[in-house]
Order: sequence, then structure tokens, then C-alpha cells
Amino acid sequence: PARAVYDRAAEEIAGELSAGRDVVVLCEGDPFFYGSFMYLYERLVDRFPAEIVPGVTSLTACAARLGRPLTARNDVLTVIPGPLADEEIAARIEAAGAVAIMKVGRHLSRLKSLIARLGLLDHAGYVERATLAAEAVAPLGEVDTASAPYFSMILIYKGDEAWMLPPRSSS
Repeated sequence: PARAVYDRAAEEIAGELSAGRDVVVLCEGDPFFYGSFMYLYERLVDRFPAEIVPGVTSLTACAARLGRPLTARNDVLTVIPGPLADEEIAARIEAAGAVAIMKVGRHLSRLKSLIARLGLLDHAGYVERATLAAEAVAPLGEVDTASAPYFSMILIYKGDEAWMLPPRSSS
């Protein structure tokens, strides 16, 4: 169903562009980092010129809201989609120095349990709706809901630097 939506939206935009009008597509975050704009772009780029203005990714916005860096020195940052299977997520977390888990949503409870089993709950921060009015920031261990909104992320820092989570939470 998503393909049909993007096909239809791209054709509506193409109609405006063909009529000589400029079109601006606003995105939350960065258009090419898990951004929906990329699907419109691939449908239009062969027919129309486009200027891409990079945005602040949710990844960097969440790190800023947690008040700690994503990585340091030679740490390897791994970005993981939350819907992946536990075994794959665990293997990727084990191999990384720092982790961002995106698309948390309805997977929050499962992901939190997995992170606890890996012994990393004290290293994990949770951010939902970063930079929006309804933003919430907390150590993952303090989050007690079973699901999260679409705009939510878990950041884990396993490196040697002393970047621990702040002892506070906000909402």
C-alpha cells in the first residue's frame, strides 16, 4: 500500500512541476535518513531537478536531548530498525560500541527486555518526539509503557568514555 501512496503523491507533485510551479517537500529530520522523501525523490529525479537540503536527523536530535554524544574515539555506531528479530538485534548490539534503535513504537517492551538481558539497561536512553512539544527523555530503565510513539528511539553507549545517562527524566 505504501508504494501506491508514494506513486500517487509523486504524480501529484509531477503535475505541479510540469505546470512550471516550484514544489517544496518539508520533512521532519533528514530527507535521506529513514525519511519518506526518498521515495518521492526516486520517482521524480529522472524527470525534474531537485535540491536536497539536509536536516537534523532524529539520531543527532535524540543524542542532544539525552545530553551525551552518540560515539567517541573509535566507537562504531550501529543504527538498528526496531522491528528486526531479537537475535539479529542482539548480534548487532554485541558488535557495536554505540547503538541507535529506531522505529521503536510497538516494539518498546520487547526491545527493553532484550537490552536488559544483554546487561545494557543502565547504558540505554529513551527519547520520544525529540524537539517537539510532547518530547519525553528518560533512562530506558525508567520507561514503563509497553509501546512508544512512531517518533521514538533508544540510544545505547557501550564505550569506555564516562558518558552515562543523566540521573533525571523529563516529559
